[in-house]
Amino acid sequence: MSDTNGQSKPPVGTLGEDFVEWACHAPFGKDFLFRGQKYRAAGNNEIELCDLLLLLDDTAVLIEVKTADREKRPNRTDEDWSGWANARLKKALSQIERGVNAIRSGLVKAVENERQGQVPVDAARIKHFYGIAIVDHPQLDKIGKGPTINIGGVSVSVLTTTHAELSDLLTELSTPGDLIEYLQAREAFFEKHILMGITELDLLAVYKSDPDQFRRNVADHDDFIIGEGCWEEFSKLEARKQRDEMDKPSLLVDAIIDILHEARHAKLPHIEERRARLEQPVDRREAYAKIAAELAKIRRIDRRLIGEGIIEKSQKCIEQKRDRWFASSPMTRDAATIVFMVSTSSREERMKSLQMLAMGAMLKFNVHRVVGIATEPFMGGLGFSVDAFTIAGDPEEYLKAMSPEMREHLLKQFGTPRKPDITEFGGPAGPTPNGAGQSWK
Repeated sequence: MSDTNGQSKPPVGTLGEDFVEWACHAPFGKDFLFRGQKYRAAGNNEIELCDLLLLLDDTAVLIEVKTADREKRPNRTDEDWSGWANARLKKALSQIERGVNAIRSGLVKAVENERQGQVPVDAARIKHFYGIAIVDHPQLDKIGKGPTINIGGVSVSVLTTTHAELSDLLTELSTPGDLIEYLQAREAFFEKHILMGITELDLLAVYKSDPDQFRRNVADHDDFIIGEGCWEEFSKLEARKQRDEMDKPSLLVDAIIDILHEARHAKLPHIEERRARLEQPVDRREAYAKIAAELAKIRRIDRRLIGEGIIEKSQKCIEQKRDRWFASSPMTRDAATIVFMVSTSSREERMKSLQMLAMGAMLKFNVHRVVGIATEPFMGGLGFSVDAFTIAGDPEEYLKAMSPEMREHLLKQFGTPRKPDITEFGGPAGPTPNGAGQSWK
């Protein structure tokens, strides 16, 4: 069948993949999403890795999409569609298993997208694999532990969902960091517990009500039963509706990633001078990707706190007519500490100041990797430039090499780190949907 312009309508499977890719762009960005990647297998045959791949540092999430063509089959019953969905889910699981095997065995040499270009894939570096199977079917209750693929001693947990509930999932898991943390928590849940006739969204609602408490309950209790209605109650929470307003400052972090991407190839004098002083040449794409990856790991709630910090320091920078800064401690052990500096100085001067601050953060927090980010004061509605770099090294060695005066000066640039006592809903204790159906012992 052709449309009015005489052009063939894309296959329904392509339209479904288009939808999923589009839905994932907003929460996950375009840097670390790779669609329809191919690799060469035995016999030099070209095989698709998966419909959509999220590859971030040491974590790979393989996504398969199965979309029903309901126009061609209008007379199918719900039972018929259920049979179709289960068959397609089985196929999706086999494709995810094949894709994980291909990566682990080194068959996938590189992946490519418009944002990063070609990205080498180091099989030894990828430590965590997850699958997501999106099957076009009305919402299904789930019983049991959910699909798990065992590949050479590695267990790969697969989240199964539908096109209809995908937007709700991505609203709650609105950054790569949030998605990966949920997949980790979900995997731990299924190691000990089962679902009893509820949906994926019910499980997500209990997790989102208090992620830390969810993880503690999973670890500490042998029985953790989630009843019906959790998502229905959670979705009605007024605090959830207010969250979008509270999250507005977090979009500054999203904007910083975009600005860094747009300027990654710019040959600015202060950047070229810095690169010239380095002992080894810098790969511009790799340098940008490393910083973007650190920012992508940051959860939405932490992006909000960072955004609020940038706004606060911007106001003080203008009022006090001096540079202001703060450090964001890593949320995970393998993440970098990030120093954010707001300055009205020239970009050359603020980079020099940021270099010292980054070193101070490395020493103060005893970390081996620091990302430094400098901007002008944020004045709502106006654009701003971003300069960024990464330093890595052993803080103990740096301490030994510098004078006591310099050491004292650098250590004084930051106070004692503290963990914010706040949830994404604005209070010290997250709202729970009336404890809907939750019990543990």
